[in-house]
Amino acid sequence: MEALLVSSNQGEFNFRVSTMAAAFTGKTKDEKKEIFQLVRRAYDIRSKVAHCAKEIKKPLEGNEIEKLGKIVHEIMLFGFTNGIDKVREEAFNRLLN
Repeated sequence: MEALLVSSNQGEFNFRVSTMAAAFTGKTKDEKKEIFQLVRRAYDIRSKVAHCAKEIKKPLEGNEIEKLGKIVHEIMLFGFTNGIDKVREEAFNRLLN
């Protein structure tokens, strides 16, 4: 999902991935906020695991994992069907609307 949404890892990568995922998949302002927070939290957990954290204080719950799976699936399906450049273009267009 990272590679589909963000072309470079300069800057705050977590923020950019979360913002673009929310813009791409969210339909309403409230849904975009919810998606942003979920993806950001999941990315924080991913970073802790990648950097060998001994404990994750608040892991994702089942319903959050299911929702995250749907978000990733939607983005990846669009990317496989339309190409990586179209994912970024579409996410950026939706961000501005």
